[in-house]
Amino acid sequence: MALAGPGSRDCRPLAPLLLLLLLPPWDPALALLAGTVPSETRGDCASDPCAPGTQCQATESGGYTCGPVKPQGCATQPCHHGALCVPQGPDPNGFRCYCVPGFQGPHCELDIDECASRPCHHGATCHNLADRYECQCPLGYAGVTCEAEVDECASAPCLHGGSCLDGVGSYRCVCAPGYAGASCQLDIDECQSQPCTHGGVCHDLVSGFRCDCSGTGYEGARCEEEVLECTSGPCANNASCLEGLGSFRCLCWPGFTGELCEVDEDECAAGPCLNGGLCLQRSDPTLYGGAQAAFPGAFSFRHAAGFLCHCPPGFEGEQSASVQTSREGSPVRPRPCHQGASAKPLAGDDCSVDVDECASWPCLNGGHCQDLPNGFQCHCGDGYAGTGVGWALGAGRVRVVGPG
Repeated sequence: MALAGPGSRDCRPLAPLLLLLLLPPWDPALALLAGTVPSETRGDCASDPCAPGTQCQATESGGYTCGPVKPQGCATQPCHHGALCVPQGPDPNGFRCYCVPGFQGPHCELDIDECASRPCHHGATCHNLADRYECQCPLGYAGVTCEAEVDECASAPCLHGGSCLDGVGSYRCVCAPGYAGASCQLDIDECQSQPCTHGGVCHDLVSGFRCDCSGTGYEGARCEEEVLECTSGPCANNASCLEGLGSFRCLCWPGFTGELCEVDEDECAAGPCLNGGLCLQRSDPTLYGGAQAAFPGAFSFRHAAGFLCHCPPGFEGEQSASVQTSREGSPVRPRPCHQGASAKPLAGDDCSVDVDECASWPCLNGGHCQDLPNGFQCHCGDGYAGTGVGWALGAGRVRVVGPG
């Protein structure tokens, strides 16, 4: 700025001091509203050279600058991570940070490493988070710190009665017989190995199998044993048993027949004994032995074929012959039979001959003997009296004579 004196057209610059006097007073508030605060270098800040509302800041050159007032204390938001800032003491810059969990330091700027104490067990991986930690458990463990072992058998994974063995992070099933698989879920086909021998039919069962040996001639759990039908003694009347594969055959003694030789042939059925003779079968064991028995000696199946006629008194038979027979009972040479009977092995008399009871002279003292069909009669001479009766038994005569 220049001023010109009165009547002078020459303008000269005013002195700097005069210029300052002509300027309006500096208002810091106006400066703040303008958005700028002048900075000046005026030496030491100790004299508080800056205008109110400004802040003096020393420079490296020994001067100072005046600038906007900087925030102090909690106004500067010195506490981090959500910490609470509380002013401390008369100093406007005094404050204290109260940290939230998980942080530390004067300004709560440090994240606490919760994993530093190794809280995770059984080799778990620890992940440090803002205010906590998290354990990543290995297989087979659980819990906040992986402290608990997982019981894999708790869910009963083994089926069909299998036993569960718990392991670390795993389990193992011990299957019941007949089952397989990780969880015993498979039914084993026991017939796949063809356990039945000799043509037996295999039936798969739960935890086993059954062999049907029908018609094979074998028996046993696997049809491995040949059936010995003769072991049970199926043939009757002392017949011999002949083994076959799955079968047997009975070899009968003469006088017996049937699949098992159980039938005693009735040689007396055709009525071979004449004149009322009693037919006795040689196969009857009760007729043997003892003084009153019809057949001497002991009973034998070897001689059981045939019959014997027990003749009534006055009859006997002489038409007898030995008959040879095979083991199966077929006669080698048939003997002629009476009254249309078929040829069978025979023994003894057939009562076809009328006995002459007078041949033995049974009448005493010169009495005359008269032969009768069923005995005899004595015709006594003078001075004598009496009667007599006689009869014959099969192989010989037995005579009973009355007083004479």
